[in-house]
Amino acid sequence: MADPITVEAIKIIANQARKGVETYGCGVSDAKLSLREWLVHLAEEQADSLVYILRAIKEIDSIPKSSSENCPIPNTDILNRQGD
Repeated sequence: MADPITVEAIKIIANQARKGVETYGCGVSDAKLSLREWLVHLAEEQADSLVYILRAIKEIDSIPKSSSENCPIPNTDILNRQGD
């Protein structure tokens, strides 16, 4: 039996591929972009991803503390670091 998270990831990838064809008229394998253009697309997607991650972290930080404070995962507090 497949892992449900992996199944969900596959569904998301398939949906994104479908949306890409609808938007651009072709799939990634047929797109005629330069390496630089692919990297610009990737950088833009990563910038969006960072925004979503930071938004989610702020939401988590707004949840009142509970017994989960005993979690062994360290609090890295990336939003309040001073110039690493």
